[in-house]
Amino acid sequence: RLSAHWRTRSGRVCVRACGCVRGLLVREAAMDSRCMRRVATGASVGGGLGAAIGALYGTYEAFRYQVPGLYKIRYVGQTTVSSAAIFGLFLGAGSFLQCGRSAGGY
Repeated sequence: RLSAHWRTRSGRVCVRACGCVRGLLVREAAMDSRCMRRVATGASVGGGLGAAIGALYGTYEAFRYQVPGLYKIRYVGQTTVSSAAIFGLFLGAGSFLQCGRSAGGY
C-alpha cells in the first residue's frame, strides 16, 4: 500500500494510507484529471481550428495550382486532416505544459 506524507505546523511528519480522504494523493488525482481534461480540450480546439484553416488553405491551393477534377476533393481533405492533426498536437502539448505552471495548482 502506498502512503501519503506531509508536515504539520510543528514540523512533525504525518503518514496516512492512500485510502484516506485527507491524503495528498487524493488532491494529486484531482489535479491530474483536471490536467487531462485541459489537454483534451486544447487538442480538440486545436483540431477544430486546424481543420477550418486547412480546409480554407487547401481549397485555395487546389484552385491556385489547378488540381484536375476530383483530385481537388482529395487534396482539400488531405490538407484539412494534416492541418487539424498538427494544430491539435501543438495546442494539446501547450496545454500540457501549462498544467504545471498554474499558481496554486488550479
